[in-house]
Amino acid sequence: MLQEIMPKVLFVLALLAPIHQHHHRHPQEPDPQPVTTTWTPPPTPPASTQVKAGALTATQVASYARAAGFPESVIPTMVAIAWRESNWCPTAVYGYGCAGEGHAYAGGPSCGLFQLFPCPGPSYLDPATNAAGAYAKYEKSGLAPWGG
Repeated sequence: MLQEIMPKVLFVLALLAPIHQHHHRHPQEPDPQPVTTTWTPPPTPPASTQVKAGALTATQVASYARAAGFPESVIPTMVAIAWRESNWCPTAVYGYGCAGEGHAYAGGPSCGLFQLFPCPGPSYLDPATNAAGAYAKYEKSGLAPWGG
């Protein structure tokens, strides 16, 4: 599964921030000169990451994750998780895809942007509410609810 998601993770990371190379040094080594590589995105995203109608963008998903309280270092991972779980569709319900409105209920199948399971209720189809619920799960269990 990691081989399937890795190109998408790399694409999302490239969308969110420039790539920086870091050198971990021994305390006695002199400080290396910082190396920054500029990445130029392709003219269009790969077909596998095309945003569908009704879906959010990577930047919007990152904003919801950030507002919910996720640490900056985890936001690219959460954006990739949201892509894998819902294709960035805030109304996704497991088994119904992006047309999940009307199928989300407390105790039901995974729902929303981060596919919270069990679904806490229809209000979790709101991306801000879903991100807050995802953050509560993250605080309790790290990335384990999403297989991490």
